[in-house]
Amino acid sequence: MTYFDDVINNHGYELEYDMSKLFTTAGEFNNESIFEINFTSDNIDVSLAPWDGASGTNWLNQLTSNSVQGAAFAPAWAVSAYKNEPMDPLDSRNYYPHPITGVQALRNVPLRASAMIAIVDDYQTLYYEEPTTLYNKFHGTAWGFGYWKHHTNHDIYASESLLPDGTAFSSKNITINRLADVILMQAECKIKTGQVDDALDLINDIRKRWGLVLLGSAGSDLGHSYDDEAYTAQSLMQHLMRVEKPLETSIEGNNIRF
Repeated sequence: MTYFDDVINNHGYELEYDMSKLFTTAGEFNNESIFEINFTSDNIDVSLAPWDGASGTNWLNQLTSNSVQGAAFAPAWAVSAYKNEPMDPLDSRNYYPHPITGVQALRNVPLRASAMIAIVDDYQTLYYEEPTTLYNKFHGTAWGFGYWKHHTNHDIYASESLLPDGTAFSSKNITINRLADVILMQAECKIKTGQVDDALDLINDIRKRWGLVLLGSAGSDLGHSYDDEAYTAQSLMQHLMRVEKPLETSIEGNNIRF
């Protein structure tokens, strides 16, 4: 807990609120990043197979961008969980001008979903230079229906085939550890030592970033919506394990989580 507290408070890290810098090329080494594997196109060796460790390429790109059997897709439960996270109606980021009426309307999917995965419901977010809902792999016979964004070049190209060295040679960085993961680990420690209110504050810091309904009681906070649940150590631990941890750190970390 002492080390987590040091990382959270004393080294200049902060949760990244700029949605253009979350799991994008523009966001490499952002405010939240603690440790990344740095890839650069000038260090790629195309004479080697892309899965060769010496090739200098992010092979996780191939494992999450190819629509083939055996690639890594977001499972159905994760797509559903991301899509149905409750958005805070008091957060202006959760609204967009409707393209027909011009009236402010609630987003189709929460911000965490838009940052993490591509799903057919997402009308507001571009994916490979077109609205996500128009993505050509969303059809009845395609493999998968949720595509992880962390390791793909969806933000800078219309197709992975436009990579300078070819589809299999990506130079997008791999984020191994970032502040949100440290905050969740510290929240777990707080729960296990009976400091439930402190754990709620830590978890809510992350939920605020995504414009989600916060956990617990609002108290004097009139600027955010809360679920008004009376969390115990047991119920909050269940939420941490089954919601926050898998949705926040889905395919990140050492020896990437399956």
